[in-house]
Amino acid sequence: MGESIIYRLTIKQEKTPEDFADLLIENLSNISPKTLRKRIISCCIELIQNNLKHNHDIANLSISESQTSFIVVISEKNNYDAIELLQTKIEHINKTSICNLRENFTKNLEKETKNTGNGLISCRLKSSNIIKFEYKKVDEDNLSIISLKFNKP
Repeated sequence: MGESIIYRLTIKQEKTPEDFADLLIENLSNISPKTLRKRIISCCIELIQNNLKHNHDIANLSISESQTSFIVVISEKNNYDAIELLQTKIEHINKTSICNLRENFTKNLEKETKNTGNGLISCRLKSSNIIKFEYKKVDEDNLSIISLKFNKP
């Protein structure tokens, strides 16, 4: 049996991360346990914040459920340079050990530098799985797709 989409969201620039957080909390209340729901919502908000900060186009977020997991997917239009940078960051995060990711996350917070990738590091730590990244050319647009898998207990 495959995955079924349990929630879809269109991300528009005129809304704030808080607006999206309220929608996610309201619409994902049936995911249990609560700790899993919080991790999923936290990562969704992180992906939405990244989109609002770095991308000035509409993006789509979906959450699917299978018997063993939840999958969060965000797809957004990006310029090619942004896609290359994002792919490089994700590849680095996926290759780094969990222990080193935790250390990097803490160091980045202490330094208070921007664009450290801490949001993606956080998502990798909270999902306990690698971050999947895909790039597609659709008509004239460059589409980046980020997927996070959350295993059910």
